[in-house]
Amino acid sequence: MKIKKTLSVALCVAAVASFSSQAMANPVATPASSAVTPSTNQVGQKFTLTGVQTKANTVLLGTRAVDLELDGVKDTLYLIGDANSFGDFDNVNLIVVNGKTNKVLNAGIKDFGGSNVKISYVSDFNNDHALDVMITAYSGGNKGSTNARIVSFKNEKPSIILGGDLKIKGERALFRTLEAVDMENDGVSELFGIRSIHGKTTSEVTGYEKVWFAFKDGEFKVSKTEITKEDPFKQPALGELTIGQPFALQGVKTTDKTVLIRKQVNDVNKDGAQDKIYLIGDKADELGYVSNVNLVVVDGKTNVVKDAKINGFDGYKPEIKWIGDFNGDKANDVMFTAFSGGNNGTTDAYILSFAGDKVQPLLSVKPVVDGKPAFFNTLEQVDLNKDGVYDLVGTRKIRGDAEAIILGEEKTTFTFKDGAFKVVGTETTKGDSKPVTTPATNTTSDFTVGKRFELKGIPTTAKTILLAKQKVDVTGNGVADNVLLIGNKDAANGGLITDINIVVIEGKTKKVINSNIKGFTGYQPKINFVGDFNGDKSKDVMITVYSGGNNGSTNAYVVSFKDSGVKVLLNEYVKVNGKRSLYNSMKATDVDKNGVYEIVATKTIHGEATSVIKGEETAVLAYKNGAFQVKSATVKKSK
Repeated sequence: MKIKKTLSVALCVAAVASFSSQAMANPVATPASSAVTPSTNQVGQKFTLTGVQTKANTVLLGTRAVDLELDGVKDTLYLIGDANSFGDFDNVNLIVVNGKTNKVLNAGIKDFGGSNVKISYVSDFNNDHALDVMITAYSGGNKGSTNARIVSFKNEKPSIILGGDLKIKGERALFRTLEAVDMENDGVSELFGIRSIHGKTTSEVTGYEKVWFAFKDGEFKVSKTEITKEDPFKQPALGELTIGQPFALQGVKTTDKTVLIRKQVNDVNKDGAQDKIYLIGDKADELGYVSNVNLVVVDGKTNVVKDAKINGFDGYKPEIKWIGDFNGDKANDVMFTAFSGGNNGTTDAYILSFAGDKVQPLLSVKPVVDGKPAFFNTLEQVDLNKDGVYDLVGTRKIRGDAEAIILGEEKTTFTFKDGAFKVVGTETTKGDSKPVTTPATNTTSDFTVGKRFELKGIPTTAKTILLAKQKVDVTGNGVADNVLLIGNKDAANGGLITDINIVVIEGKTKKVINSNIKGFTGYQPKINFVGDFNGDKSKDVMITVYSGGNNGSTNAYVVSFKDSGVKVLLNEYVKVNGKRSLYNSMKATDVDKNGVYEIVATKTIHGEATSVIKGEETAVLAYKNGAFQVKSATVKKSK
């Protein structure tokens, strides 16, 4: 059995405490005078949002766009907390802005905090056919525990369905790890925790207990337990740490997805001994995106572990960019970077000093210009004065009204002074790029994949591009139509594409048909297939996106344009017995060889943890009675 690797430390078992597992919080109505202005704060920066009371030290810890109500419109999640002097967070709370009504929903979480605070899972825990949000925090210390809160936002009424510690036989139970797992593969998740069993003293570990909790009768109750003597927290020795392989180290908070990205040896604390430097992060998805990037240094003389404890640093191609002195203290600092993705992506960076007893961040994510975080396409080190103290140079492209218009390039130089990187100079060079013109005629040859998309009658933004195109008769009049897949590409979101939509230009009349798909978002969008799914002798358009992550799903729309109309046959998700069913892959196949296509969908069946794979389910989905339904399903067990 493959179990999550974390710290090999003991947990104290059971102390009596009480808590209320359910609480209600009233939604905060959007001011009638205007719509709620979306939060523009960066993770780690001060958080403000209309309708939410905050303090001077309230920061944004994490954010995510998820369709919680499964109503076809994505909601925006904000995880916030008050930064304290210990580097942890107090008063951690969850705020949701409903994507359809724009109401601000306050979870009303009380007395929750710690380190490594994050949105851990978004899943249906209470079987109400809506997604709940699970947040976690680490209590700290060698005997620390992972604590969780779970909130339902069904019908815009926040309800805390896990509001305190879990209980076993009425007693408080603390766990080193807490995960969400779908044991029955029915779309409803349970909680899975692991803790140590002690002997007469806390230093004596006699075994380990695995416990599963299911939500029933208004609270999480034990559904299964298992005792094992095999250490699930066992970790490899330092010499066994290999790039790309799972990373576990005493004193460092990790998950089953944490891998070693880069390692290097350098003296970063001025004691003459070579220290071990590890850049780690949660395993990249198939797009190469790495989350929770962090830096760990093991002192070469004392073997003491210094964990930077960075939260929410994500991106592509994370690298240890440079090791050198940035603040003039004669000790080497460590600079590491991550790229946001896309043609216009930005480079973010951390620069850390390990010279003292504590890890000191010299730069956190972005340099500041005129009091605001500045976005740069590249960040490089340079020794301007040739004195061995390095400065920072950020380069960014200057754009016109549209992203395709390049007016020039701006280079800004920063030097570390008075505790921060400050601007010492800016240099601008002009470019010669010309604006992209709107096509004069409505043919696919007028539009270029990957380029800015504009078409009269179709609402677009400066970020709208053409994702894919095909020429095929989808209206059923015998003349090939122009099928265009469009979406908004934002450099700050990496490879994520938002507001994906299908536009058809009729080949016969040149009429523009807008499918008006709303809130469809994901990675690697494409026109998956064009063929007849509903048996009306007209070809329908199937588009797909990938949700991202190691266990990501493929979501799809199938749209009919027969007789120049618009009919949605599949709206992003397939529902089985009223519940959303997610699949890792979806492929159009004419199973019956009758000219009408089905969707063959596959999904991995997980065990007690997401790392445990028990098999694979293949389902044939056929359009019947106005919806795609499971026609047949087979399960293949893993060996």
